[in-house]
Amino acid sequence: MIAMATGSVLRTLGHTPISAPAAPTLSVTNDGDGDAVTAVVTGAAGASHQLHYATGGGALTPGNIRIGNGSITQDNLDANTSYTFVCVSTVADQLSLPSAPSSVYVSADTSPPTATGERGLFLSGVADIMAASDSFQTWVDAANADEAALSIYYGRVKQDVSRPFACIDSGPTTMRTEAGGPGAVYRNQPVARIAFESDVPTAYAAVESNAYIDLLNTIDAIIADMFDLSGAARAGQTSHIAIANLTQRTGPDRSVPPDPHEEPENQDGDYFVDMWELTGR
Repeated sequence: MIAMATGSVLRTLGHTPISAPAAPTLSVTNDGDGDAVTAVVTGAAGASHQLHYATGGGALTPGNIRIGNGSITQDNLDANTSYTFVCVSTVADQLSLPSAPSSVYVSADTSPPTATGERGLFLSGVADIMAASDSFQTWVDAANADEAALSIYYGRVKQDVSRPFACIDSGPTTMRTEAGGPGAVYRNQPVARIAFESDVPTAYAAVESNAYIDLLNTIDAIIADMFDLSGAARAGQTSHIAIANLTQRTGPDRSVPPDPHEEPENQDGDYFVDMWELTGR
C-alpha cells in the first residue's frame, strides 16, 4: 500500500516511479587461456550489469560489473572446471531478476575437437542421450541439457573434477568392410563404457545401506530416461543412437571413507562409482 501511494504521489508531481529493470540476457564463452571467460550482456539501457558465478552447485560468487550493454571479462577462474553464470541488472538501486543461466567449461582450449569417426560419433550420441535425461540433469544440478553436458567427460577424468559426473569411453567395437566396397566401414553393435561417480550424501554417510540404495535410485532413474530417449532425434544433438542394452559391470563400489588423520588435500573423498556398459544397435 505504501509503495502504491508513493507511486501515485510521484505521478501527481510529474515523475514516473522507477520500476525494476527487466532480466538481462547473457551468453558466456571460454577465453581459452585457462582462467577467464567473456560474457556478453544485453539489458536495460544504462543499467549496471553484474555477473555472479558458481561451480559444482555451490553458492554464487559476485563477479565483475559493467555499465551498459556489452562484454564483461571474468578472470581468476579455475582451469578445467565447469561454471554457471547469471547476470543481474541494477537501475537506481532497483534489481532485476537474474538472467537465464549460462554454463561454460573453463580450459586452455577454445576449440575442442568435434567427433567425426565411428567411435567418437557413437560416444557423442551416448552423451546427448544422457544430458537430455531429466534425472541426469537433476543429479548434476543442471538447468538444461547443455549445462548437464558439462558434467559428462570422455576417456578419463582428472581427480580435481567436482562430483557428480559421468565418464564415457569406448568399449570393444567391431568394424567391418561394408558390401559397398573396400575401405567402407560401419558399426556393428558399438559399445560404450560409462562410469557414474557421486559423493556420498552426508545424511547417508553413516549407514552404508542407505547410501547404497540412494545411489541405486538415482542411477536407475537415469538409465530409465536413457531408454526412453533411445533412438529419438533431438534439436542440437551431435548424433542420435539407439540402445540395444545397458549392462552393469561393476559396482556400485564405495571409496574408502576419508581418514580423519590425513590432510584434506590428500583425500579424494567419500564417493560411489557405478560402472555400466552400453551396447548400441
